[in-house]
Amino acid sequence: MVFRWQLWLSPRPQRTETPAEGQMFGPEDSIKFDYTYHDDGRFVVKETHYANSEAVRAGRSGPPL
Repeated sequence: MVFRWQLWLSPRPQRTETPAEGQMFGPEDSIKFDYTYHDDGRFVVKETHYANSEAVRAGRSGPPL
């Protein structure tokens, strides 16, 4: 339900079921997300956290090292 005061908001873009590209980088290029499908049709996201990134070393990205 939308309240009258919320009608000024711009329309939101439609979300897709899958990303437009096969990979995406996170903030400060410290994370890379790879998107793919398995042979059985499952959608898979693989995260790579780069240890040489200051954000990762400072603990602002990914699991503790």
